[in-house]
Amino acid sequence: MERVSLEKDPSIEACVLAGGLSTRMGQDKSALRLRGRSLLAWAKTPAMALGLRPRVIRIDLVDRCGPIGGVYTALRTTSCSWVLFLSCDMPFLGIRIVEQLMSASRRRECAFFEMNSYVGFPFVLSRGMLEVTDAMIAAGRYSMQELAVRSGALKFQVPEGDHWRMSNINTPEMLEWAKLRSVENSDLLGA
Repeated sequence: MERVSLEKDPSIEACVLAGGLSTRMGQDKSALRLRGRSLLAWAKTPAMALGLRPRVIRIDLVDRCGPIGGVYTALRTTSCSWVLFLSCDMPFLGIRIVEQLMSASRRRECAFFEMNSYVGFPFVLSRGMLEVTDAMIAAGRYSMQELAVRSGALKFQVPEGDHWRMSNINTPEMLEWAKLRSVENSDLLGA
């Protein structure tokens, strides 16, 4: 696959959502360390490799909406036409997965990865989806699955061999798993 370079494309920005309560972890996930770097630093890696300078969303404009609150905040405050959304707790995501999403996302206003019939991070939304997220928040609907349906998103299946790359580090047990996995596969972090 040809390397996607977005360095000179002012119409897209990357946003890393890092404003969650981290209730299952018991502490701020974005600051946790894995092989000497924070989870937040690992989450930024794919965007930076594609020439984007990631913006971190820590405080949502509307509280207690889950990831939809961060999505709404990013879309409301961006000056770009498109936003690549990344999660601060996905250190294994890798550049190849993000490249695939970015190269195809311009065909629709939204593109998500799907795994086991669920959509999640990473995903790309056009700024035009602000109205959809606004309506969802007003109705008390905070589901990412619903966002994908309402937006008519293009969905990509995560290849079975890459399922582990989509892991969210949400608990102390998952952090321990990630530490073991990173030692076993040190060359795969952010690759």
